Amino acid sequence: MSSPTQRTLKHLRDQGYRAEVVERWNPHARIRQDLFTIIDVLALSETEVVAVQTTSASNMKARINKISESDILPLLIKLVLS
Repeated sequence: MSSPTQRTLKHLRDQGYRAEVVERWNPHARIRQDLFTIIDVLALSETEVVAVQTTSASNMKARINKISESDILPLLIKLVLS
């Protein structure tokens, strides 16, 4: 079975997006680090940018909390609404 990230990439690419993983492994801290702490995949089309946090069903609550507590969230909301 493929990972949530791999399934996300396939879905976005099937929809015509150019999608790439923007999460990286930090070997010094031995953890994965998301772009702006909440973005795993960034996808582009000619008209939009999509930022995705991927997860499994069992981790969904933790990811929702992570996003809602992120200090970058107000800026992202402001950009989307402007």
